[in-house]
Amino acid sequence: MIKLFFISLLIFPIFMQSKTLNIVTIDFPPYAFKQNGKVIGFNVEILNHIFSKLNIKIKYHILPWARAVKMIKHGEADAIFPFFKNKKRELFTDYPHSFTSEPTAMFVLKNSNITYKGNLSKLSSYTFGRVRAYSSGETFDSAVKRGILQLEIANNSEQNLKKFFRKRFDILVENKYYVLSSLKRLNKLDEVRQLNPILSENSAYLGFSKSKNHSKIINKFNDILKSMHEDGSYNKILKSYFSK
Repeated sequence: MIKLFFISLLIFPIFMQSKTLNIVTIDFPPYAFKQNGKVIGFNVEILNHIFSKLNIKIKYHILPWARAVKMIKHGEADAIFPFFKNKKRELFTDYPHSFTSEPTAMFVLKNSNITYKGNLSKLSSYTFGRVRAYSSGETFDSAVKRGILQLEIANNSEQNLKKFFRKRFDILVENKYYVLSSLKRLNKLDEVRQLNPILSENSAYLGFSKSKNHSKIINKFNDILKSMHEDGSYNKILKSYFSK
């Protein structure tokens, strides 16, 4: 029995005792946000599920984005999300598999006769609501620059959604998850219709600070994330935020 115990210590050294990771993010509902002094969100729930399996505790810190990235660079925090991957960031960040995404989609009111099959130029007679300086994917951004599409600009996503229901424009362009979670909260899921296909979808990650050397955790993270997709627990979390 004692021999088996020491063998298990050799195999799972980092998971035998509970440890704590400091993870930084921004106020970005429904991905992560503070409610009643607690950080919640669908990304937070997914991460909590994964790290509970690893017997690892998490402390979430909602910070300005530039400060959060700087902390990862300097090893002052363990990980950051939702983080995009690029060559510059790979110099200071290690990545497990993508655990989330940022899809941009178009929405119309339920009784609208607007249809879409992938050709944005056929929607040129309509006005689009979009947040100032947000990218909506290369195809959409290019159509705007060329004057094919006309925008009604909002200062933030909340204002954009309010303008949509006031019929200040015809087509809402927004983060799909933000819209669906907001509609559920407002009990208006039946009043809006999504146009397909979506405009863009960027994979996002939990980026680990290279200076922390969390390679063993990353491997286990990938295994549990895969099992969440297989056993349906991942989709269960999504549905709790975005479906009736």
